[in-house]
Parts: sequence; structure tokens; C-alpha cells
Amino acid sequence: MEIGYELKVVTTARQLEKQILQEIVEQLNKIMLKNKFFVENNVRNVLLRAFKSQPEYISLQGGKLQSELGVVDAKRKIDAIIDRWVNSISLNIEKVKVVNVGFKGNISLLLAPAGFEDVLDMPEASYITRKGTKIEWLRWLLFEGDKYIIREYDVGPDKTGIARTGLGQIMIRTKKNGWRVPPEYSGIAIDNFATRALISVQDELNNEIFGIVK
Repeated sequence: MEIGYELKVVTTARQLEKQILQEIVEQLNKIMLKNKFFVENNVRNVLLRAFKSQPEYISLQGGKLQSELGVVDAKRKIDAIIDRWVNSISLNIEKVKVVNVGFKGNISLLLAPAGFEDVLDMPEASYITRKGTKIEWLRWLLFEGDKYIIREYDVGPDKTGIARTGLGQIMIRTKKNGWRVPPEYSGIAIDNFATRALISVQDELNNEIFGIVK
């Protein structure tokens, strides 16, 4: 007596492929959601090191830049500004979806608002002189480039002992063009110490961001 069996395939190869892809997508989305906080923290640490390794940051702590900008308690102020930048970052995750025979998704790193207005409005970003003049030192450093900002005055030796920073320099009258941010530290909107810090760790940031799916 012979017994026959008939095997009927009700799922096509294309349907099976789609089911497998959908399962992979679900796992990827779970992994990304799980790792989001961890990766954001890693990115913040990378950015913090990058900002604090810049020559401008170092010079603002008792160096030429602090002396010429006249920023009192500069380390505390620039640290507060950098912290605002670093803590403003977030990862935006667009869920992965099955598209044809592959996947589609997006991971983007969101930084401080365009124009740096969030930090330029901080009290640490400017100060008022004894004569009541507002000195927007951070704006000068980020945007004014090499152009002369203060006419008829330049930085010179403090012979009266009244320098704000105690670093031995004050503004004095000059017949020269005036004062500008020292060219080695100057910046414009697309090329300043903040953007240079980001560029310096671009590969490291990419590695951290793509690591979210590991």
C-alpha cells in the first residue's frame, strides 16, 4: 500500500523575502531605540573634548585671547557656553522601513539652532564695561573675522593697573586702524572655533552615530 503526500507551498519566495526583511527592520528599530541615549552621551563627550581642545578655548584661560577680549572669569563663561552647545544635541531617528528589496531610514544629528543665537543671548556671551559699553565678545569671536571692530583704540600695556582681567593689557588710543580679534583666532559664520571643532571630529562622530545599530 502506497501513501502519497502533496506539499503545497502557499508562500511565494517574494513574500518570504519580505517577511524576513520586515523581521530585520523590527529588530533594527528596537536596537536603535535602545542605543539612542548611549550614543547621544558618547557624541556629547566627543564634542566636549573637541571644543576644549581648540586654541581659542585654551587662550581664553589666561592667554592672549582673554587679555585682548577683556573677559573676566573667562573659563567659567566659555565652559557654560560649550555646555549649552553640547547639551543641545540630539539624535533624530527616522524608523527603518522595508523598501523594495532593501531598507530605508535616517539618523541625523541635531545641533544648536542656526546662527548660534541660543548662546549669543546668554549673559556669559557679553559684558558691560566701566563706561557702560556692551562688549559682545562671543559674537566677535564667532562672526567678525579679521575686520577692525574698535576704531582709534588697540590693546596696549596696562600702566595704571586697571585691566579687567589682570593680564596687563588695556585699550589705549592708537593712530593705527584700531582693534580686531587676533587673526589666528578669528572666525566667520562658516569657519570659527565651533565649526572647526565639529570638523575635527567628523569621522569620530560618524562612527558613534552609525554605532547605534550595533
